[in-house]
Amino acid sequence: VSKYYGLSEQTEVYSLAVLLHPNYRLDFLEAMKWEEDWKATAIDIFRSNYEAFYKITPMESQGDEESPNNGGEEGEEDPVIAAMMKRSLVRMAEAKVVDPIEEWLSDVTPLTKKKEAVDPFAWWWKEKQRGNDRMGLADMALDVFSCPGE
Repeated sequence: VSKYYGLSEQTEVYSLAVLLHPNYRLDFLEAMKWEEDWKATAIDIFRSNYEAFYKITPMESQGDEESPNNGGEEGEEDPVIAAMMKRSLVRMAEAKVVDPIEEWLSDVTPLTKKKEAVDPFAWWWKEKQRGNDRMGLADMALDVFSCPGE
C-alpha cells in the first residue's frame, strides 16, 4: 500500500486533483485511509501552489491615491463620500478573514440530479461562469483538470 500511495508524492497534480475534485476532497483521503503525514503533505502542496500562483488578494486600501471630490475646489472632499468611505473601511477591517482552502475542503459535496459524481472540469467551469471563482480556486482547478495526463 505504501508503494502505491508513495507515487502520489511524486506528482503534485495528483494531490491537487484529489483535493480540488468537488466529490473527493478530504473525504477521499479519509476513505482511502491515507496516513496523516500524507494528508498533511497533500494539503501543504495544495496551499503552497494556491498561494504562489492563484491567490486573489482583497483590494488594498487606496490611501496613497487622491480621494474623490465632487468637483469643488482642489482638495475639497465631499463629506458624504468621505463618510461612506470611512464606513466601508471600518467594515472591511472588521470583516472575517476567509481561508478559501479551509472553506473548500469543508464544503458540501455536490452531486448531479441523478445523485452521481460531477465532472470536475465542467463543475468548476460552471462555477467560474457564475462568477464564483472562490478567491482563485476556480482558476487553479481549471488548470489542474485541463493539464495533459502524460
